[in-house]
Amino acid sequence: MEFDWQDEFHEIKERGAHLLQTGKWSDCRFLVGTPPNQHIIAGHKLILAMTSPVFECMFFGQMADKSDPIIIPDVQPDAFQSMMEYIYSGRINITSFDKACELCYVAKKYMLPHVVEQCTQFLWSDLSPRNACRAYEFAKLFEEPRLVQRSMELISSLTREVLNDSSFLDIEMTTLMDILDQDKLNLDS
Repeated sequence: MEFDWQDEFHEIKERGAHLLQTGKWSDCRFLVGTPPNQHIIAGHKLILAMTSPVFECMFFGQMADKSDPIIIPDVQPDAFQSMMEYIYSGRINITSFDKACELCYVAKKYMLPHVVEQCTQFLWSDLSPRNACRAYEFAKLFEEPRLVQRSMELISSLTREVLNDSSFLDIEMTTLMDILDQDKLNLDS
């Protein structure tokens, strides 16, 4: 048995990260993702419930979920793990546009507005002709009006670059209609 592990860590967030990493004292498990990309992730009901009202209802509400493991098929395992790292340590690690979108989805699902804000800021700072349409669609889907506006501004000002990027072929019809509805498109860029 590991004695005095608590002495190794000086801050509560370090102890939390240790509990997440080791699964020590975990009292719930999540089966996250869909085959073949599924992972079991252990958690602690109290820690999760004190961070998210969704987890509070899930574990301590009138219709508490007694399943083991709790199945979460609509979330990518990496995004769920990133959310758990935030809950346990306060750290948010966003390294790519895709990860920001996935983490933002899970943060919205579990009502973690600080994480949503961090993801939105990352998407805002990473905005380019290559991902502007995806950012626009994402922002519309998740009702992030500032990102909707900023994405469309970039699309309008760098229209030629957006149109020439291969990702443009994957946009939704509604996005195309929204682009065509703009008063000004810069085709000289």
